[in-house]
Amino acid sequence: PSVQKGMPYSFYHGRTGVVFNVNKSACGIEITKIVGNRQLRKRMHIKIEHLRRSRCNQDFLQRVKENDKKPKGSSKKRIPEGPKDMKIVTAEEDEVEVLAPLPFIENYF
Repeated sequence: PSVQKGMPYSFYHGRTGVVFNVNKSACGIEITKIVGNRQLRKRMHIKIEHLRRSRCNQDFLQRVKENDKKPKGSSKKRIPEGPKDMKIVTAEEDEVEVLAPLPFIENYF
């Protein structure tokens, strides 16, 4: 694995990786990098000052905690909003327009 003396290369800024090693002043991070048509696992040691914890899983964990607080009988599934209710449209006979294609006329020139 490579050892970064300062900030990591700009390609790795904002990337999410997995910690594989922890040292006194640095963390070993494994990041996938797309090169051509394949994914390479890049391993590097980066100073702890340049790292931050990923918050991508927080919403899910918060939803799990809220569902644990709810009683067991309640539904935990999120149901999408269904179709609108039916309604009857009232209209007079002369207000209704029938839209139809124009009749086809075959021309022989």
